[in-house]
Amino acid sequence: AMFYLFSLALVVRVVCLDCFFKSSLYIGHVNITIDDVPCDRWDAHLSHSDPLTLKLPDVSTSEGANYCRDPDEKGHPWCYVSNDPHHKTWEFCDVLFCRECYFANRSHEYNGYVTTPINGNCLAWTGTSFPDSSFPDGSVARAHNYCRDPDNRGYPHCPTSHGVLPCLIPKCN
Repeated sequence: AMFYLFSLALVVRVVCLDCFFKSSLYIGHVNITIDDVPCDRWDAHLSHSDPLTLKLPDVSTSEGANYCRDPDEKGHPWCYVSNDPHHKTWEFCDVLFCRECYFANRSHEYNGYVTTPINGNCLAWTGTSFPDSSFPDGSVARAHNYCRDPDNRGYPHCPTSHGVLPCLIPKCN
């Protein structure tokens, strides 16, 4: 899925990864388990009166299709893999935890992979004078051109040809 952010004359393409921040709220489209087994449809396993049905983040079990979900809060999206409704076998899915947000009071800990400032492109941190200890990566070189907060500004930013600019990274809820 792609979304476009418009700000003045600036158009930035943001690619949304299929990942989760809170597993019980995941509504992505991964439908394969960690063992590459296709997921069954939720409505093949859950009746309308099943307590898990009410905990699905989708409008209905048919809306949930065969996508990985975590209605019982196991901590990671999962799905049923057996077509026998009397033998409910399930597996965890290969869905990543989203790392692309930051906590304002811990922005110096952000170690994601965003390289998109509000304007231009991020340059490598090696052109700056920050010590290795200022980066969660452990070194200036390993920080590459990723958005970071080595000087504790309260938000990830990066050096650009236009100076140091904030990055397009949302705050974590």
